[in-house]
Amino acid sequence: MGLAICRAIVDMFGGEFFMDSEHGKKNIASFWFPCEMKDIYKDL
Repeated sequence: MGLAICRAIVDMFGGEFFMDSEHGKKNIASFWFPCEMKDIYKDL
């Protein structure tokens, strides 16, 4: 259920969720979100 919630949140923000697993080994969950880089120093 936890991964389903994570995937729903990622989908809401327009990102992608990936799951990689091998039998008897580690499972890897990864995701990315689209975002903008902001220049936080422009007003200094």
